[in-house]
This record gives sequence, C-alpha cells and structure tokens, in this order.
Amino acid sequence: MRNTLLVVALLALVCLAASCTTKTEVSPPADTDTAATPADTGADTEAAPAEAGGEKTEGPQVVSATTGDEADAEELQVTHETSEFSPTTKVIYCRVELTGVPVGAKVNGTLVGVSVTDAEGKTGEDVEIANKEVEAPQADFAVTLSFNTNSGEWPVGEYKIVVSVDGETIHEVPVTCVK
Repeated sequence: MRNTLLVVALLALVCLAASCTTKTEVSPPADTDTAATPADTGADTEAAPAEAGGEKTEGPQVVSATTGDEADAEELQVTHETSEFSPTTKVIYCRVELTGVPVGAKVNGTLVGVSVTDAEGKTGEDVEIANKEVEAPQADFAVTLSFNTNSGEWPVGEYKIVVSVDGETIHEVPVTCVK
C-alpha cells in the first residue's frame, strides 16, 4: 500500500509540473496506518462522523479540512493553519481527510473566487481558479491540495475550496484574502 501511495504522490508531482497551478498529494488519514481500514469493522473512530441518531452517515464525507499557508512536504500536513491570506501568500494549502469514498472515485478540489478584486480593480464572482482531480486509493484517506497564484498576487476577497466526489459536492471550505 505504501508503494501505491508513493506512486500516487509521484503522479501528483508530475501533474504539478504540468499545470503549475495546483499540487495534490494523497496519504492515509493521520490517525491510521497505511493499510485501508474497512468501514464496517465496527471500530469507533473519528474518521466516521455520526448523524444525530448516533449512526454513521452513508456515502463520502469530509472528516476534517485544514487550510494554511505552510505545509510539511514529507508529512503532507498543514504546519501553519489559517483561513485568512494576504495577496502575497505564495501557496494556499488545504488538507482534507475523507471517509467512505468508493475506491477509484474521482475526488476534486476546486479553488473558487466567490467575490474577488485584483490589483487593477477588476472584479470576479464564482470564478474557478484551479482544480485538481485525484483517484481515491482507499475508502479513508487524506489529500493535501496546494494552490499557487500565476499572477504573483492573489486577488483580494472571498474564496472557497469545493471538495467533490464523482461530481457531487460534499464540502466547502471558506477562505479569505485581505490586504
């Protein structure tokens, strides 16, 4: 399984070199080992959020999402957490831990400018800035997305990182860029 994750990480790096706008690395959640854990083991873990009735919900879910402006490349963890960035922030990172994702499903992370204004005063609403797609290596895993600006500065305003599985949005993470 470690070899599979290594191959996925290397493919993500190749995609980064090709696109230069996003970088995605996949790893198991921080609280698991590299082997996939079957969802029906009955183990009570934080990786399976509960509904009001105390039962696990069906389908893919985001267990946690952390944004920041620094990340450890080896551990794939956000090391400086924040949801507020400056225009000169080099990279916006988002680490998402997922559970219940069908193996092989297409997981997308999309950075969207909800309402942004660039340095020249041009505005945009609901502008897709970058998208990255990975294939789920196992039902419970984590992915670290990194979004780089091509223009050197981020437009000021409200953003969201949309997480979807096979085209269905399952989570949105709000972030802000302020001067």
